Amino acid sequence: MLMLSFITAIANKLLRYTMDEQPQQPPQPQERKKRIATQLIDSQEPQEIDFNHFGLHYGDKQIKFANECGVLTRSMISINYRTWKKVPQGELEMLWLTIKRRWNIQNNKRRGDVLKICNTAWKSYKKRLIRDFMANGRDPIPIYPYLDPDTWKTFKKERSSKECQVISEKARANAKLQKNPARLGPHGYRGRQAQWEQEIASGGLSEELASELCKIKSQRSKDFVMGRLSKNESGSYYDAPPGMQSTVTKLAEVESQISRGDWVPEPGEDSLTAVLGREHPGRTRGVGHTVGLRKAMHGIDKKKRKMHAKESMDELRADVTKQVSELKAMIHDSGKQVVDNVSLRVQNSSSHSMPTLAAITNPTQCKLVLPYGALDQNCATGLVFPYGDGLIHSLPLRENHMKVLIDQINKDFQSLPIPVVTDEVSNLQNAVGQIIQWPRNAIILTEIQGRKQQNSIPSLPQTSVGGCTRKNTLTPMNKSKSIELLRERLKNNPLIHVVADYGILEIDQFEFWVAQDEILRLLNKRTLDVTILTVWEMNLHSIARCEEQIFFPKPT
Repeated sequence: MLMLSFITAIANKLLRYTMDEQPQQPPQPQERKKRIATQLIDSQEPQEIDFNHFGLHYGDKQIKFANECGVLTRSMISINYRTWKKVPQGELEMLWLTIKRRWNIQNNKRRGDVLKICNTAWKSYKKRLIRDFMANGRDPIPIYPYLDPDTWKTFKKERSSKECQVISEKARANAKLQKNPARLGPHGYRGRQAQWEQEIASGGLSEELASELCKIKSQRSKDFVMGRLSKNESGSYYDAPPGMQSTVTKLAEVESQISRGDWVPEPGEDSLTAVLGREHPGRTRGVGHTVGLRKAMHGIDKKKRKMHAKESMDELRADVTKQVSELKAMIHDSGKQVVDNVSLRVQNSSSHSMPTLAAITNPTQCKLVLPYGALDQNCATGLVFPYGDGLIHSLPLRENHMKVLIDQINKDFQSLPIPVVTDEVSNLQNAVGQIIQWPRNAIILTEIQGRKQQNSIPSLPQTSVGGCTRKNTLTPMNKSKSIELLRERLKNNPLIHVVADYGILEIDQFEFWVAQDEILRLLNKRTLDVTILTVWEMNLHSIARCEEQIFFPKPT
């Protein structure tokens, strides 16, 4: 027994010496695991995802949700559609319903936000196919098994065309112009804000950058700067890249101007737009490339601008200033007094019209004079309405203003901006046939014509059977009973009040007045006013309602 133990000990000692004499093998580097395509994980229960007020997903499952949207988009939407807008709505609806079911999204208003995520993933997928596979001659089908070989062949053929090459070159040139790209990763601005706050509180920024960043109060501007920081050479703290330092300094200066009250930003403006220029309407710096301007910046009018952008309004203001200067020069040359504070205001020279305007009960013909300066220059003629409330082109009626319907304008003032500029109407030329606001003291009733209308009515020109004379006047003819009744009615009322039925002209209620002069011009075969055409259109609507058919007999 002792002999066996002795032999075992000697064998173990010799084995140890033998192992020590063997040369040490260097550690073999572990082979890096190859990346494979993201796969869907089957879940027994629907998952949950949250969205912020910008419509961006956030939370612990932010990355997982984006990855699943990418996988579903790659498997359900073909890469051979040229753009996202070319994808049929049926396929987009199926994609949305699939994501909605898997993530238990109850709010259908999130459809647009989710499809924006899918659009981004779809475009990134196609870029990856071109960069990593098509350019290197690799086959992506083993990695993306849902990619059909025929689809991949068609994709390569289309992307190799000359047209696509030109588009790619242009995109690469534009990408090179970006000197300070964002360094956000998949979390975006919303997923990095908590980390940035910790870095600022712990002194993880350079002293110069920290002092400038404390002056920036705008969260969007601060996120824009933090998203572009980089580690210094030693890796001990964050600092602004060389191209960003001047931007940070300018942002701090603009924020100081705002805090002092030297500059008050208008809707859609802040320190970032003041330094870098206007925002793109479809994406917003410092928020996200899928968040539009109206959603990201508060105070912007949600109504779509129909006629003028901000530059157009600035041009209108410059045009008004120029015309006011010309009018002041004209007044000075004429020897009359020049008003010091020339603005769009009422004039005192026509204050005698105030009681007359207050006394009218029906729409009355009037002339409109220049609402500023010291000269009574006639700009237009039309109708003034007795009531003064409600909305005009989405704007409330201002104090000391009245509703007027522009009939004719003086061509010398056709480019003159109206006193209350709106998105629909900007100058007198655009105001013809429209109801606008005009200062009360710049409205003069046509008194002489009004008295004639109350006492008598112009007789119809003498007409005769057999055609027209050389002076283009008609000879007398037998008048129909309807015309005679119309003339009798006009003797008592120079204006005919017309009210459309409910639903006529596609609105709830519509009312206007037909002047006797326009009827006389029609009977004399001179002109055809838009009010008479409107009455005719209303009758067509009524006939279509009752008879469900309209036909026009061929004249014989």
